[in-house]
Amino acid sequence: MLSSGFWGYRVTKIGIVTRAMVMGVVFCLICANTVRAEAQNDLVWVQIEAHPDLVTAQARLRAYGADPTTAPLAGFIMQTGMYALALGPLPRAEAMARLSDLRAAGRIPRDSYLQSAQNYTRQFWPIAAEAPVVIAIDPLPEPERPSTVAGQEAADRAPTARPTLAEAQASEAALDPSARDDIQRALAWHNHYYGAIDGAFGPATRAAMAAWQRANDLPETAVLTETQRARLLADWRDDLASLGLETIRKTEAGIQTLIPASLVEFAAFAPPFAVFAPKDARGVEVILISADGGATRLQSLFDTLTGPEIMPQGGMRDLLRDGFSLAASDETRFATGFARLEGDAVKGVLIRGPAAQYLQIARLMPQIEDSFTSFDGVLSATSQP
Repeated sequence: MLSSGFWGYRVTKIGIVTRAMVMGVVFCLICANTVRAEAQNDLVWVQIEAHPDLVTAQARLRAYGADPTTAPLAGFIMQTGMYALALGPLPRAEAMARLSDLRAAGRIPRDSYLQSAQNYTRQFWPIAAEAPVVIAIDPLPEPERPSTVAGQEAADRAPTARPTLAEAQASEAALDPSARDDIQRALAWHNHYYGAIDGAFGPATRAAMAAWQRANDLPETAVLTETQRARLLADWRDDLASLGLETIRKTEAGIQTLIPASLVEFAAFAPPFAVFAPKDARGVEVILISADGGATRLQSLFDTLTGPEIMPQGGMRDLLRDGFSLAASDETRFATGFARLEGDAVKGVLIRGPAAQYLQIARLMPQIEDSFTSFDGVLSATSQP
């Protein structure tokens, strides 16, 4: 059992939010109808995972979305209230074959099984949202400009015309690819967008824009004006600035990754961990995982980190051939992380802290995982700061 002094700081809980998944609108509509029809055609689903909370389930769907072998994937609320990840629907024989192949390849958990639609209620992923209503924003009448000085001053104080939809579309069309990507990242940060960061403003991005406008009491045109884009991006960048994102490189651990440097500072090596302790009362910690050994070491770390002292009841405990993901939560604490097999070493990141800090860190995790790089070097008993 891991003691409170294992790396000098008490471990709380572990959770992950990984990269966003791409699901087409056509698939959304098909999924919405096939659950009702599949029983008549002996179609079944390969249920991969089930989680007690929506946040974890959505994070896992995004993670699986990066793997084309697990498509088509959907999320359903079960009769029990759990949130299920399911592949399909497929004819029973094909589903059995996919289940066997994916298990053997280590792509899905060993306890995955076939499930019928009768055990599912409402679909929550992908969201087959209706197309947003596009509202034309007519400009305000041009104020008359009196010839007197007083009249000119009054005209100058008159409110400026709101941009029309056509003007918003024109300014959007002028955005470069980087700016379009940032719009999607900002929408994802605010929990409105769950697709790929590809700069393509398709139905999912349009729905996210409309949702952001609705959340900010703005007309839902699904096209952001120049002013609205500036506000969205400013809010996103302010949040990132508060975290102080910084790329750190620890040669002793063989790891380079983004960390929220405003929240943590390096404290000590405690092999196989490098600990970044909290800087302030927000209480967030970052722990790098760096250990030698292959699959056996991966299993050992998995067993340690899923012990009752570290993992609360329930949660996600996924061990695959090339890594693991852990997630657990309660009312007071959170943690999020991952580990990968990198040749003959295990490398990864855990972030933990009070529950009040979870949302910001959860939003940040896709960027951390994207930035994570492993190179030669693992922590040893002689590692020094």
